[in-house]
Amino acid sequence: MDATLSPTPDRAAESALHRARGNAAWVVGSLIVFAGWIALANAIPASDTNQFKVKAWLALVAVIGALVQLATMSRVYGWTKRIPPGAVTALTTVHRWSGRATIAIGGAVMYMCITGPFAAGFTTHRLVGYLLATVIVVKVVILRANRFGGLLPYLGVLAVAGWITCFLTKGFSVVF
Repeated sequence: MDATLSPTPDRAAESALHRARGNAAWVVGSLIVFAGWIALANAIPASDTNQFKVKAWLALVAVIGALVQLATMSRVYGWTKRIPPGAVTALTTVHRWSGRATIAIGGAVMYMCITGPFAAGFTTHRLVGYLLATVIVVKVVILRANRFGGLLPYLGVLAVAGWITCFLTKGFSVVF
């Protein structure tokens, strides 16, 4: 057996330390983004008529981010051959960072929707929003746990569909 293929205690410890640092960075980054959501929601209170416009435009940006996610994911997973194969590494980076931005921006919209005034009764928009939030949480947990990776493409497609549906059920009429 080749010595380079077998995990050494040093490499395992280094990998565990790298994972712990990544998790700590994720928690700190999440807290900073959450604080930004609260600041944005307080800067544009629910009683302000412009809140709907801000939410709609931010939702449009989140939809564009979700479409970037779908486009980059389709090449990384080999679903399309239109993008040159040498670009896969760059696309992986674009996919990661556009996903982080989409979660941050879309999360701000979700936060304002949750803390804003509610219409009475059931709405499709509300149901899809809660399902979208669930899909995103499950996807992030799977990514951080580094297990069940085979579910990621399906969850990604569900997230894109959720972003688009949420935008079409509320934000589209405000923006266009």
